[in-house]
Amino acid sequence: MAAVAWVTAWIPAMAFRNESLEPLLQFLSITLLFKSAGLTASCLLMRRMNFRSWFWSYIVASVVGSACVGITLAVAGYGAWALAWAYVAQDGLACVILLIVVRHPMRFLLARAETGQLLGYGVGITLSKVVHYGTQTLDQFVIGRWLGAAPLGLYSRAFQLVTISNETFAQVLGRVLFPAFSKMQDDTERLRNAYLRAVSTVALLGFPIFAGLAVVAPEAVLFVFGSQWGGTVIPLQILCVGGLFWSVTTLSDQIAHATAAVYHMFRRRIVLAVAILGGALLGAQFGINGVAVGVASSQVLMYFIMARLSLQLTNGDWFSFAACQVPGIVVTALIAIGAHAVAMVLRASGTPVFVTLMLTVTAGMIIGVAAILGLPRTKLPDNVRWPLEKLDEMIAKVALNLQGRGLPVPFMAGRLNK
Repeated sequence: MAAVAWVTAWIPAMAFRNESLEPLLQFLSITLLFKSAGLTASCLLMRRMNFRSWFWSYIVASVVGSACVGITLAVAGYGAWALAWAYVAQDGLACVILLIVVRHPMRFLLARAETGQLLGYGVGITLSKVVHYGTQTLDQFVIGRWLGAAPLGLYSRAFQLVTISNETFAQVLGRVLFPAFSKMQDDTERLRNAYLRAVSTVALLGFPIFAGLAVVAPEAVLFVFGSQWGGTVIPLQILCVGGLFWSVTTLSDQIAHATAAVYHMFRRRIVLAVAILGGALLGAQFGINGVAVGVASSQVLMYFIMARLSLQLTNGDWFSFAACQVPGIVVTALIAIGAHAVAMVLRASGTPVFVTLMLTVTAGMIIGVAAILGLPRTKLPDNVRWPLEKLDEMIAKVALNLQGRGLPVPFMAGRLNK
């Protein structure tokens, strides 16, 4: 694959009408060698649910690759090559660390039965991943091809912020849930309850992330990127709406992986790719905001398609699926309304951007905690009550720690006594 990427690098360069892409893509093909060499070690850590070692391996590689190599070269004036070197350094270091942490056998072994099983499953996963990658790049291809490099830069920043938000929560949760779902694949009832609990947790904690990001988008873009990136704000807010639905779709992916329904997922991702391409082409007539609307609409469509597959695989029903998300929707709505009101007041008073950002985020967090604490536990279904009880335990631990340090926690007194 690395060799193919190297030889065919001229094709994307021609498609984007940018000859400087070819050497960049050829250099980046090296990352495929590093990723494949460290992949077995990474998967073994996940299978063993040793997420601490997995986490630190990639954190160290990211800090050294992105923060040290990438930023240093960027400041030195290497432009796009700074990002390319950052990716190569990050993947290379991650490979080395993983192989040190996990000493797995490396001798050549090709067992016919096991190879057939792995290929049958692996081909489906690979096809789904290829289509998934396409769905994440089709909109940017349309913008780069028909709208130009400057609009692509604005849109890609918005897409990156939404992607980071999704990976921060739903993707990490998915990596933890995949080995857990796999162990339950023969127990449909347990798998269904685990899936609904995961959906409830994402709605309760993940939805507010996207809603909050949409509210503070003007300040976040201005503070992180600068005033010249103001055109990123509206696409970011639109993509945040799609992100709400995409965060739940990520859980459906893990269910499909765990139950080996990878070809079902592959066919549905083709539908998503066609929807995104069509939506992006239609939306391009209205600029990057139109493309963002097309992409967000496609994510809503995929939400229902993948939810139907998950419910079929777990013998679930739409009512339970919807009920699991109601508390999260309520909390998210309260956070969005309250944070927006605070942001409006601060903007009108001319408060500095950073202060407005911090105060709005703080207000949203306070409103969110209060809303979660105020939800009636006894009237909720078990799958909805489970994440709330876990949050209660976490909040109680924090409150007890504060109480032990002599700090008053009157709002938690009743719960602590209970």
